[in-house]
Amino acid sequence: MKGWTLWMRCLAVCQDELVIRMLDEILLPGFEVEFIVENKPLARRLSDRGVHVITGDPRRMDTFVKADLGPSTCVIIEDNGRRSPKRIIEAVRDAGGTLIYVLGIGAEATAKRAQEFHEAFPDASYLAMSELFGGPLVTEFARSLTRARVQQYQRYFSDADRVLIILHNDPDPDAMASGLALRSILKRTKATAIIAAAQGVSRPENVRMIFQTFGRADKNDALLADGFLNI
Repeated sequence: MKGWTLWMRCLAVCQDELVIRMLDEILLPGFEVEFIVENKPLARRLSDRGVHVITGDPRRMDTFVKADLGPSTCVIIEDNGRRSPKRIIEAVRDAGGTLIYVLGIGAEATAKRAQEFHEAFPDASYLAMSELFGGPLVTEFARSLTRARVQQYQRYFSDADRVLIILHNDPDPDAMASGLALRSILKRTKATAIIAAAQGVSRPENVRMIFQTFGRADKNDALLADGFLNI
């Protein structure tokens, strides 16, 4: 949509002022970025310069709860080699975070280090600082957010025996394709996710497409083929 901007929220756990400034510049304007900083004088200095800062201990779960961490919030955790970020990752998980990225700084950003984190935390991604330039981080965040939303929808409907997907009246090919895509995303079959339209399909070319694609229509042109139902 023209003029529409997708804002994604990001919490960055960093204690290095240079890294914070770089991240703030790289991630804006595509992200709503807040930094969790332990050092109060540093937090005040950054805040005076217009950086959004939350002061707190990132090893405590309540710090992330107070920061309103949600399952669709991207969390970046600095790994500078001076202190292990493992307790921070555990605190993020306990607070409900799912999109976790460990950012290797300088010499610490090695393939061996990335493998260690992957083995300890399979659901966390390890990135080198150099990977932030040119857009890879933004792209990866967008993909992760989409995966998280799909998983959320799947969990929401997981207990339902059957799901009814209702299209708009006299659905066109775009609407029918969207219904099929949603059924696929929910990992349902035509028996457990019925795609319905209150007034069925009337345009001859759309009826012909359904007949050719899904097999058949009944004598009243009610849409009964392959999970479609005219109700």
